[in-house]
Amino acid sequence: MNSPIRTMYHSMGERVVAAALLLALVGISAVPQIAAAKEDRPTFSGSISDSLVAFKTELQERGSDFLSLVKEEAIAAEGAEFPVASEREPSKTMKMLATAYSSDPRQTDSTPCITANGFDLCSYYEKYGNGNTIATNILPLGTVVQVTVGDEVKEYVVRDRMNARYNGQRRLDIWMPSTPEAKAFGVKWVEVKVFPKGVGK
Repeated sequence: MNSPIRTMYHSMGERVVAAALLLALVGISAVPQIAAAKEDRPTFSGSISDSLVAFKTELQERGSDFLSLVKEEAIAAEGAEFPVASEREPSKTMKMLATAYSSDPRQTDSTPCITANGFDLCSYYEKYGNGNTIATNILPLGTVVQVTVGDEVKEYVVRDRMNARYNGQRRLDIWMPSTPEAKAFGVKWVEVKVFPKGVGK
């Protein structure tokens, strides 16, 4: 009958043998990979300083190749054409009652230039000359729409909200750069084409 100590040593011996076999198998399987890596690695001869210079040159050449590839990809992406709302089918078309508003505290709040989603209308208008923004309570913020008023078709983004009393109603407010322009627009029934969120200019 074996003592507990002898049994313990016997078990430990088996584990050591198993671990040794496992390491041997891993080492054998890694030999081809190590050999391939050595073959692929550039070799240098001469003094240590010569080797360092050659290694630096190798890095620079490979780096320039990588940068060239990145530049080619960037040029290709810049020339690519991405879909705008006018080239896509709308998810739905509906009639809505439209009015207009401007960045006037009497028509908005204490931050008249900032929309419900944090967009700075005044800065955008100064930079691009248009606001392309509407307020409505029945479409998600960021939705792209095309609004037809008579023969004129314009593209807008839902960036703002109307008063809570218009919740659930087919109403929209078109942003205008001045109060006189907003008043001159009046109240009109318009056709609105709704596109998936994020599609458009």
